[in-house]
Amino acid sequence: MRKILGIILLLIVTSCVKTIPGGGMCHLTLQAQLPSGEKIVALQVDNSLPGNQIRNINTGETYPIPVFVNGQCELDVLKGVYIIAFDGVAALPNGKGYKVRCTEHATILTAVSLVQDGENVTLKLQVMQ
Repeated sequence: MRKILGIILLLIVTSCVKTIPGGGMCHLTLQAQLPSGEKIVALQVDNSLPGNQIRNINTGETYPIPVFVNGQCELDVLKGVYIIAFDGVAALPNGKGYKVRCTEHATILTAVSLVQDGENVTLKLQVMQ
């Protein structure tokens, strides 16, 4: 009797699971933008610092932030809602560098929803110097 109830319960649970169209992954393109509009050649983030993160609110999984080349980077993440926050160093074409911070999507209230197969997110940076 217990086996039959277990099988029925398993069938009910698995029939309620929705599949995510196009798979469960999102190809994310992040574009960094300085307030002055200056072009960013490279943006490096220290992933060892605890506040520097791309974190899926649904699963708690965190992803390392890649190096931004020509102001953008790409990564594949699980579809969901994400907190994106970091401090980094942005290098400009003239050799100048800025310490920058990204806090636009740093809380649950400002988190970004990534539910499509491909998403582009522009990150407005703050200059810290």
